[in-house]
Amino acid sequence: MQGRQPVLPVVQARADHSEVVQVMAIEAETTTDGRTVWVHGADGACIGRFSPFGNDVHSNLSGQMDGRTCLDCTKAPDWKRFVREMRRRHGVRVPKSMRPSWVKKESASDVA
Repeated sequence: MQGRQPVLPVVQARADHSEVVQVMAIEAETTTDGRTVWVHGADGACIGRFSPFGNDVHSNLSGQMDGRTCLDCTKAPDWKRFVREMRRRHGVRVPKSMRPSWVKKESASDVA
C-alpha cells in the first residue's frame, strides 16, 4: 500500500445499511448494527471494530496470521481516533453515517 496515491472513495450503500467503500484500490466493507461498527478487508479479515468497549484497528489477514494483530487498540471508545486510524493504516474512509448514535458528535468534521 505504501507509495500509492489515494483516490476518491467510491461508496455503494446497500439495503441492509452496510456500505462498500473502495479507497486506494483496497475494498473494505463497513457495517453497523447501530451500536458497533465493523470494517472487513477484501480478504474477509476484520481490520476494524468500534464499540462502547473501545477501538480495534487490526492488521490485514496476512499480518494477523503472522501474529501482528493490533495496530491501534484501546479500551475506551474514541470515534475520531478510530476513523483517523482506519484511514491512516488501511486507507479506509469510515463514512459519517456509520457513527453510532451513542457517540457524541465532536465536530462537523468528525471523519478524517
